[in-house]
Amino acid sequence: MAIPETRHHCYVKPVPFRLALLTLVGRDKGPAAGRLLGMEGKTIDRALDGGVVSEALMANALAAFDLNADKLARVGLAVSFDQFFKWAAPADDTEAAA
Repeated sequence: MAIPETRHHCYVKPVPFRLALLTLVGRDKGPAAGRLLGMEGKTIDRALDGGVVSEALMANALAAFDLNADKLARVGLAVSFDQFFKWAAPADDTEAAA
C-alpha cells in the first residue's frame, strides 16, 4: 500500500501513528526515521528538549497535519505524538450528530 500524500488529503479515520510518521519522513530509512518511529507515546516538548526531533522536522509535521493545529496551540506541546496524529484526522461530524 502506498503512503498517501497528507498535505492535500483529508483522512476519514484517525491517522495510524507509524503511517503518519512514515508519511513525514518518506523513504528515508536513516537515523532520522528511526528516531521518529521511537517517539510513539512520547510528548512533543520532551522530544524537542532532548534533541530527538528537530524544530524543523516538527515544523514540517505541523505543516503537513495542519487540519487541527489550533487544538495543539491551545494545549501546548505537552501532548503526545499519538494524540497529535489522532487530532490530525477530523472526526466525521455527521456521524456524531446522528
